[in-house]
Amino acid sequence: MLAGHLTVCSKAAETGPCPLLPLLLHVWSLHGELLTSPAVPSLQSRLSSATQHGSNLDLHGKPPPILSLTQLEILLLLNSWYYAMYFVIEILLFIYKSLLLPYTSANLALDLVMLFLYLGVEILRIYFGSKGNLSQRKVPLTISLMLLGPSAVMAVYYMLLQTYVLRLEVTINAILLVFYVFELVLCTVGLIRFSSVRLSD
Repeated sequence: MLAGHLTVCSKAAETGPCPLLPLLLHVWSLHGELLTSPAVPSLQSRLSSATQHGSNLDLHGKPPPILSLTQLEILLLLNSWYYAMYFVIEILLFIYKSLLLPYTSANLALDLVMLFLYLGVEILRIYFGSKGNLSQRKVPLTISLMLLGPSAVMAVYYMLLQTYVLRLEVTINAILLVFYVFELVLCTVGLIRFSSVRLSD
């Protein structure tokens, strides 16, 4: 459209001077058409988009308070490293007991299956605990808190109830139970703190 009007203006320039005021008025009208075109985002849509991106701000334009517990995150990290060491030690102890003790195949298979189930529960528990703590969300932290029960039961089983219990196993499982007690307290504190503010889950 603009090219056509420029052509008209150029033809008019051959016969006489192009009137400046009509040309400016026409350019202004084209500018208004471009602003109202659906291909160009309006200022209102940009403001609404900016509002969506700033939805994490409170009424005063400030970010929400940081309520994540550093102590819980450090404890979960230490727990993950300790459990990795614990798992390796338990596998080596099972090999040792199967070679030196009259371990039946059924009991050995049961203890090994439960150990691998224990590993899966611990991975999920630590993952959801860290995710809920860092994102300040109650749902993942609640899942981690619920998985703390099965983890504690497994630790008690390998400390007292498995087929053959060595003194080393009593020690390493007791350390795990100490981890669980502190994590229970800190997860509960985290849930109370996260409930004090309205955060979307």
